Amino acid sequence: MTLRDRISALFSTADPVTPLYEAEGPAGELLRALGHVIDPEVELDVVSLGLIRDLSVQDGVAALRMTLTTPGCPVADQLIGEVAAQIEALGYEPHLSIELDPRWRPEHISEEGLRQLASSKG
Repeated sequence: MTLRDRISALFSTADPVTPLYEAEGPAGELLRALGHVIDPEVELDVVSLGLIRDLSVQDGVAALRMTLTTPGCPVADQLIGEVAAQIEALGYEPHLSIELDPRWRPEHISEEGLRQLASSKG
């Protein structure tokens, strides 16, 4: 692999991340609850923003992988705290993992989220 190929791979537009927008059963219930956690900077919920990457529920534990819109997100602690509170409110022990790589991109916003953003600007 040439240096050019390696540099191109770093800036590839391929998207290895598939945000989690919906699920069945207890995970679906949790995602609906997380839809109430709003990023105050974007005014959109963490699910519609595409910040949730994976969620599994087993033996009273909700293991959640999520990201932030930027590595230095000024509201990171608030969002993480609200996500954990929503999980606890449904009776699960939250196990949160924050992943900043690969980075969040605007393309991760759900179709519904895009509609909400468009209507709030109009």
